[in-house]
Amino acid sequence: MVEEEYVPVNYPKQIKVLKEEQKVIDTFSDKQVKELIRYYNKSDYLGVRNKLIVMLFVDTGIRCTELRQIKTDFVFDNYIKLHGKGNKWRVVLISSYLQEQLLKYDRMKNTYFTSR
Repeated sequence: MVEEEYVPVNYPKQIKVLKEEQKVIDTFSDKQVKELIRYYNKSDYLGVRNKLIVMLFVDTGIRCTELRQIKTDFVFDNYIKLHGKGNKWRVVLISSYLQEQLLKYDRMKNTYFTSR
């Protein structure tokens, strides 16, 4: 409208855009994460399982629904194949420490359920 001289000034350009406050999510500190992992440093099945759950969340950043859907067939040497949002598959790399924890959990799970 300014170019065609219908109005002398571009008024919308003079309006300041209001910025919305972004919600900041409080996350765990490194110290708190280490305490969570150390808390489950037990040698029984539930301790190993709970430690693995915390480590999976921290190491991979997976969602709760993805965690619940993990099957043994989806776990490979250095990655996990996840069935995520929108019915899509995605691959998540895992650390060597998490690989060890997965093996420990698998052994504990087999002995825990066969002894019952």
